[in-house]
Amino acid sequence: SDLLHDIAKANSWHKAEDEDFTYYNGKFLKITKKLQNRAKKRNAEAALLLHFELSMTCVDCHSHVRDITK
Repeated sequence: SDLLHDIAKANSWHKAEDEDFTYYNGKFLKITKKLQNRAKKRNAEAALLLHFELSMTCVDCHSHVRDITK
């Protein structure tokens, strides 16, 4: 989760600079922070749910970027 958080903050990650991308990127960063916290607390169930939420955020953002870059 540390690496995912660092990747999301990197400028090379940004493929779009619109309001929706900013929203998805912010959501991604918030979830990775929560995931880091749950992992440190060894809360596997919460980490699993956050991983799912993170994956869905990725899917939504990728779909958005695909739509605007056609």
